[in-house]
Amino acid sequence: MPTISRVQTHLFRVPLKTPVVLSFGTMLARWALLVSIEDEDGHIGWGEVWCNFPDCGAMHREKLIHQIFIPLLTGVTFQRPEELSSMLRAKTRILKIQTAEIGPIEQCIAGLDCALWDLYARQQETPLFRLLGGKSQQVKTYASGINPGGVGDTIQAVRGQGYRRFKVKVGFGHDADLKTLTEARSAAGPLELACDANQAWELSEALLHITAFESFGLSWIEEPLSADRPLEDWQAITEGTSIRIAVGENLNNDDQFNSIMMKSGVRVIQPDLAKWGGITGCRRVATAAQAHQINYYPHYLGAAVGLIASAHLLAATNPEGLLEVDVNENPLRTSLLDQSFTHRDGTLDLTDLPGLGFTPDLDLIERYRVRA
Repeated sequence: MPTISRVQTHLFRVPLKTPVVLSFGTMLARWALLVSIEDEDGHIGWGEVWCNFPDCGAMHREKLIHQIFIPLLTGVTFQRPEELSSMLRAKTRILKIQTAEIGPIEQCIAGLDCALWDLYARQQETPLFRLLGGKSQQVKTYASGINPGGVGDTIQAVRGQGYRRFKVKVGFGHDADLKTLTEARSAAGPLELACDANQAWELSEALLHITAFESFGLSWIEEPLSADRPLEDWQAITEGTSIRIAVGENLNNDDQFNSIMMKSGVRVIQPDLAKWGGITGCRRVATAAQAHQINYYPHYLGAAVGLIASAHLLAATNPEGLLEVDVNENPLRTSLLDQSFTHRDGTLDLTDLPGLGFTPDLDLIERYRVRA
């Protein structure tokens, strides 16, 4: 059984020329908190901790890993990644209650869990998607993070990069949203188009907006309500439209996922493996989604490590699902992705190398490193 010899964090920040506009705020920079876990034989696994907003959150999560999690993991011997994820959750249960920091602590566990799975797959000399039971190393993609400003030009540009599906941001007022969708549909033509409201609306507003959106032929509407709304509200939304409703990136335990999949009528579930659950938790959600005939489309808006981890889990659990790829400027994603990951005609090919199939070359993004 392998023993963990070292856990490290690697924090990066890239100021944005074009801020990413969300319904709840504006991202002025892109952050990445990467974690690496090394065993005594020299194998290294990589994971990523969600930290994209606000700016101060990334540094806080890094401190949590150093103060809380590195002492828990260093020198530990394990057989399977699930064992250590369960241990970390058990060891921090009271801390989460005491501090009410459920999100940051769960996000640290999620990133460490991904690193443990990558490490484990490298030890087994097997690609992660195959270790998880997958056969196809190709996943379908869609272009995400598309802001209202210049939406048509953005879609035209990413069509040239090989994307065949698009998701645009709404939640900025009725007239503005209709203008966004009109321009987006014109640029996308017959190709697949979805939208993301980022929890912007109350129930009455959501029903009004969704009714107006029916004519755009949307594949799904993401988070029309805040994730904490009661099931009755989600049921009213799903019963009030033929457009599929998506939710999941802001749920943070198995009970929430199971309840909304079983009782709400939601047809697309979108956990983010850097935000909650890691590979271990999101694999459970993906398996349950399949049982309930719900589409598992992982949420992701970070750097290269979490994106490729999401692709591996999607390839293993729902080869017909869609991988979210943020197409905004982010060298923490594009600079780290090895050229062996090919994207063409709306699909991404994974490599057949062990683990995630690549080792991040941090020298390529060293100028963005944030030091404590």
